[in-house]
Amino acid sequence: MALDLRPLDFGDKIGATFKVYQSNFTILITIVAIVVIPLQILAALVGWLFANDLPIDPETGLIDAEAIEASMIVGFLGTAILLAIITAIGTLLATAGVMKAIADHALGAAPDWQDSLRFAWSKIGPLVVGSIFYGLGLAGVMVAAVIALIVLVAMLDAFGAFVGVIVLIGAVVFVVVLAVSWSVWVPAVLLENKSGAKALGRSNDLTKGRRWPTLGFLVVIYIIVGLINASVGGMLSRLFSDPLAQTVINIALTVFTTPIAAAAIVVLYFDHRVRSEPFDIEHLANELGGDPGRDFGQFGTLPPDEPPPPQ
Repeated sequence: MALDLRPLDFGDKIGATFKVYQSNFTILITIVAIVVIPLQILAALVGWLFANDLPIDPETGLIDAEAIEASMIVGFLGTAILLAIITAIGTLLATAGVMKAIADHALGAAPDWQDSLRFAWSKIGPLVVGSIFYGLGLAGVMVAAVIALIVLVAMLDAFGAFVGVIVLIGAVVFVVVLAVSWSVWVPAVLLENKSGAKALGRSNDLTKGRRWPTLGFLVVIYIIVGLINASVGGMLSRLFSDPLAQTVINIALTVFTTPIAAAAIVVLYFDHRVRSEPFDIEHLANELGGDPGRDFGQFGTLPPDEPPPPQ
């Protein structure tokens, strides 16, 4: 069943998110699993190898901190940073693949995990650039606020600390507003062929005037995802306390919950577009490079760009 491209109220958006997730469950977790599982296994393997290389005090059986060489720490940190970057790109790729599959679902077409990942990979450049701008934007605000706090304390003592705390609180609020304003930038890259920077601006325009409802929706979605992780993860952790089992549980939870957040962002993106501009199934098909003669399920077949020549 295709996704309705119409303005949705709060409850409808929550329902649509989980309906999309349920309808495409196998495809969505396949997309995430193919990307995330190898990266999670690699991260666990690196941590295990480093832990085995740590010097152990034979008398206490504990790690001998004094015997750890600086080169070992530098090597581990370098590897960890590189692995974190690769994992971030992989997670971004998996999320984008899930969003492409959901867009196909909205068209009434059957999503394909290979096609979704290929499409996401074709957009990896703008996605990475957008992620860098996104991270620098949010982190930059907080770093500037912390520097302002330090300077104010140094110059004005207690009064400076008071003013600095107000500035810091204001920065936190601004970061939340900025995150909400940029919440639908990834679909803008995928479906509108925007560059990373332009996608952030596009997201800001789409969310303008509806940031409080957007914030509320995202908070509820992430609370639900957090509760799933906490409840299911906690229950399984009590049953299986082995470190290897814990790793498997964490990977499984990532695979099962990542598509929920991605589905929520796509539903939110569609909702903003249909509220602010003419946007229907034909617009979506054209943005995805759809064949005008392709069958889109309940929506029928889109007309060709030009009429056929007379017989």
